[in-house]
Amino acid sequence: MKILSTAFMAFAVLCNINTCIAQSIKPQPIFKGTITVNGKRINTMDTIEVIFHRPYTPYRTNYENFSITTNKAGNFSFKLPNFPEPAIMSFWLMKNGRAITEMARKRYYFENTDSINLNIDKSGVALSITFKGNGAYKYRLIDELAHLGSPAEIDTEFRKGVKQLQLGKPDSLQIKLDHLNEFTSRLVGKKNDIIRHSNLSDRMKTLINYEHAPIFSDWKFRMSGLYSITYKNDPISQSLIKKNFNLNKEKFKNIPSDDLALCPTQLNFLAREEAYDLLINSVTDSITLKELYDVLLNKYSGIVRERLVANLFLGFSGYVSQMKFDSKTTDELMEDGKKYITIPFVKNIYSSQQKLAIGRQVYDGLFKGFDGNSVSLNSLKNKVVFIDLWFTGCGACAKFHHDFHKDFYHLLKGKEDFVYLSISVDSSIEKWKNGLESGIYTSKEYLNVYAENGFKHPFAKHYDLSGAPFLLVIDKKGEIYANTINGAKDAYGLILSAIKEL
Repeated sequence: MKILSTAFMAFAVLCNINTCIAQSIKPQPIFKGTITVNGKRINTMDTIEVIFHRPYTPYRTNYENFSITTNKAGNFSFKLPNFPEPAIMSFWLMKNGRAITEMARKRYYFENTDSINLNIDKSGVALSITFKGNGAYKYRLIDELAHLGSPAEIDTEFRKGVKQLQLGKPDSLQIKLDHLNEFTSRLVGKKNDIIRHSNLSDRMKTLINYEHAPIFSDWKFRMSGLYSITYKNDPISQSLIKKNFNLNKEKFKNIPSDDLALCPTQLNFLAREEAYDLLINSVTDSITLKELYDVLLNKYSGIVRERLVANLFLGFSGYVSQMKFDSKTTDELMEDGKKYITIPFVKNIYSSQQKLAIGRQVYDGLFKGFDGNSVSLNSLKNKVVFIDLWFTGCGACAKFHHDFHKDFYHLLKGKEDFVYLSISVDSSIEKWKNGLESGIYTSKEYLNVYAENGFKHPFAKHYDLSGAPFLLVIDKKGEIYANTINGAKDAYGLILSAIKEL
């Protein structure tokens, strides 16, 4: 009897230990699937690049990524981390180091309990993705909503409807604007019906409503384009557009709640909406960074305001081409905004970004050149250095390189006191070399170097970088000359200014 009692006690202890272990193991989202080409299971698409964002991560910063190689049958599997809140992920198909860009704009919420079976099929130029399994409904819903409207999408109902209205022709413009308002309302109603009749939780419905098919943003961006571009030299039409915008802007907006803080795309759009509002109502057809900063502080509160402030200075959310700013003002406003940042890991990113203040000595990074020799930033003193940090698959990196090389590089080429330092943070030297050879992200005319270990390289870690493109102008003393660069034209002007200053 004593033996049985002892055995029973040992069994109970063992069960308790197993229960504790089970409770300590946190569930992770699981993804399994197959890539097919024209319905055939072959590994023509050799890699999947998975990108995900920790909840509350500032826009364009600190995303994480990893690569998954498919087997010969095109099969793959991967897990994502456990997070306490729903987070955002996306994935790209890669072939020989080059991204299949059709997937670049597809972003999905994932949750810890997701167990997803994916089938990705590429037939000609068409790409289709099917989702099955636990949690798959929200992925399918997000794909369905993408066809309604979004400034980031190309083939949407909103764009098709706007095109039919022929808003670029000034005849009967007020009638056309009225039709645009009615069309927008109908499309929003359609979106609301789709979400309302889904079987998702109320919170997930709210998140998806904010983040996906942002038709209100579509409407505001369209109005801004009409005002500041299409009818820039037509004050009568501008007056009609401005009146229409101000009459309907409160109607065409989401009511902010704390859940909005988990919606990175919508937060970025929201900052741009506020910038466009300032622009349309400006008497000078331009705005300042200080004006936008004040609006974000005074109009929003709590975690949403914190996210907007962090995005403004860390991800340049809300910057528009008609905005006037300089690096000194940016640094002063950023220092003021620091008091609104409360999330610990965002505080760290924010502080690291402040290391980029104008006049500070640039961190002396050591990189590997294409010939295998080391290149340090200190070795480039007495020259103006333009730093362009990129990685393969980065669409914004490709666009900047294309614009700068096409329109401005030839004006700087051959200047002995200038260096274009192109830094790759790719996951392997092979991927860097493929990217270099492709000409999509950099040019062989630049000084091309590789940052070993990617975003874990000392230079990237010093500035807490995880997004690209990262652009910086360094003067001849090795000090930071410009840290806020708004496109290729702005970069060229800042480089010229730095060359002439010393």
